[in-house]
Amino acid sequence: MVSKTRRPDIVVIGAGFGGCLAAMVARQLGRSVLLIERGAHPRFVIGESTTPLTNFFLEEIGNQYELAFLKGLSSWGRWQQRFPHLPCGLKRGFSFFHHQQGECFNRGGGRARELLVAASPGPELADTHWFRPTFDAFLLEQAVGLGVEYQDRTTVVAAEETPSGMCLDLQSADGTRRLEASLVIDASGPRGALYRLLGLKNKGFSEMPSTRAVYSHFRSVAPCVSRPEFCSHETPPYPIDAAAVHHLLDQGWMWVLRFNHGITSAGVVFSRENKDPELDGEALWHSVLDRYPSLGGLFAGGEPVEDFCRMDQVPFCVGEAGGKHWVLLPAAAAAIDPLFSTGFPLNLLGILRLGRLIRAAWAGESMEDLIRRYSHEVLSEAVRTSRLVGLAYRSIGRPRLFNAITYLYFAAVSYEEIYRRLGLSDVADRFLLGSHSEFGARLDDMVDRLSGRIRALPESEIGRLEGQILRAVQPFDVMGLGRRHRHNWYPVDLVELFAARDKFPASADQLIQLLSQMGVNSQVLERFR
Repeated sequence: MVSKTRRPDIVVIGAGFGGCLAAMVARQLGRSVLLIERGAHPRFVIGESTTPLTNFFLEEIGNQYELAFLKGLSSWGRWQQRFPHLPCGLKRGFSFFHHQQGECFNRGGGRARELLVAASPGPELADTHWFRPTFDAFLLEQAVGLGVEYQDRTTVVAAEETPSGMCLDLQSADGTRRLEASLVIDASGPRGALYRLLGLKNKGFSEMPSTRAVYSHFRSVAPCVSRPEFCSHETPPYPIDAAAVHHLLDQGWMWVLRFNHGITSAGVVFSRENKDPELDGEALWHSVLDRYPSLGGLFAGGEPVEDFCRMDQVPFCVGEAGGKHWVLLPAAAAAIDPLFSTGFPLNLLGILRLGRLIRAAWAGESMEDLIRRYSHEVLSEAVRTSRLVGLAYRSIGRPRLFNAITYLYFAAVSYEEIYRRLGLSDVADRFLLGSHSEFGARLDDMVDRLSGRIRALPESEIGRLEGQILRAVQPFDVMGLGRRHRHNWYPVDLVELFAARDKFPASADQLIQLLSQMGVNSQVLERFR
């Protein structure tokens, strides 16, 4: 028997970090919210590494919706001061190491097989890795404290649009109940609740290779610096393990993220056609360690603390991210690849848009029109991101080309962060400068010319292509990317940033004020007055 219950304004499906934040935003806008979760907290989940844009969007959500506690989660220093009981990881940047099968890692002459890109000048301002079991549970506590109604161990078994909203059947240990809501937000991840119940289609991404992933959490994983092949007589721009560490393999890669309570998140994403589909997750994992001696050494004493998880198809994208009375968060609408940690900023940008949608819809604007616009923005950003990530993915195994292609990403996000922090979001209101016609044209041109050709390119053409990429990003480069004397190490360099001041409308004093607000040491900034 199905019982009926009162109608909430909004139902959010999925109590991960995205669902909890969306529920809090809706509640702060005065809406009644029911948040439902098919499992229970705490639970093992990945998607853990932040970026400067992630933290900016987190602050923006906090500022716009009076969720002040979010600022305390927006950098390593603030986190340690405000929430030291919540485990997290220190992320100073992106570390990339290009491996060759059957050989120990070799950085190559001029560090040709290595790339270190710093995201902060020091630990205080650094990004973090979110240990999701406790992080998500913490956000849930905040949501409930704001008046969000929460029900776990509840599954959505039916969903149907009505003229005035969405009708859902919810199944729990107490039976099945039916309710109707004006808006349903699906935060249940790729191939989630509404994807299945509404029969949505997976259009995929034309530019992304078909990949699978295997991953777990571990104890006792040795740091890279414990092995001589990763060490240098020169001081790197940050400790190489205090980062999102990427080990680039033959047509795939491994991530390693370290938390401050002894747990390490690690996983491999690789081309599906290069692996035996009959191997289970643990066997796939060990097959990688067996083929790459340096990785086998790092994980020789590693002990998994969770069962190995296997995802047989990583790339995913729906054909529509919303209907008349329902929307998918970006993380439920698409999954690309975690290579550049793009999932968090895309999801948080979607939550900011969703807040504007809710405000406008309850002020009388057409919800259907608002959702149509939201869906277009979410999916166009996903496709754009997939084109760049797919291009980088196909260049794995060609270190010089891969490193050059990353400049397209790092130039776009660093330029976008400066513009957004200056309050000029109209210039950078879409991820990867999607609304900037000049950068968009250059990115699209590079992707169009390189897609399908990378593996066949002779080495003699790589230098020419690298030069073309550097010329394409030069008007947006505030990091000094591609400087030969740096040999693939890119620290945060304020000299480069101030030298690039003509690339955005800010005086030296405005830039100093901005950096001071971000927490950069005032004595360091004095030299730029």
